[in-house]
Amino acid sequence: MKTSRKSIKLLMTALLGGVVSFAAMACPDAHDNHEKGGDRRLVKALELTDAQVTQLKTLRESHKAERKQNKAAMKTIHEQKKALLTNYSDEKAQAIASELAAMHKERVLTKLQHQQALYAMLDNEQKVKFEEILAKHSKPNRKHKAHNSEHNNDD
Repeated sequence: MKTSRKSIKLLMTALLGGVVSFAAMACPDAHDNHEKGGDRRLVKALELTDAQVTQLKTLRESHKAERKQNKAAMKTIHEQKKALLTNYSDEKAQAIASELAAMHKERVLTKLQHQQALYAMLDNEQKVKFEEILAKHSKPNRKHKAHNSEHNNDD
């Protein structure tokens, strides 16, 4: 029974990780609607020059094919999860969890690379502002933190 419970916890953790919404700013995996708004906010907050705006657009465009591929892969995973509801097996759940974990890792690495490329094109004043923006967005949500500590006590 414990193995099954741990499998479910692993699956749920991977699912939550795979569904994590990254901040719209400096995230190549944001949905297109949020991305445009994120760009506008970022341009305004950092007071980007026209040349920097062009660089940012080029950076976003270079990740477009990857975003489409990730979207298709997530759709496939979603279908697999739905199928798992009616025909559950630990092996299938483990496979889905592993695939989601790998996808999440790749998304995090891509995001960090994207942020570094953006950071590299900023001047010193803009870098300070960008670091402030990242610090603001990386603060843990109190509600989420309380939820996690609740579940950690279940072990």
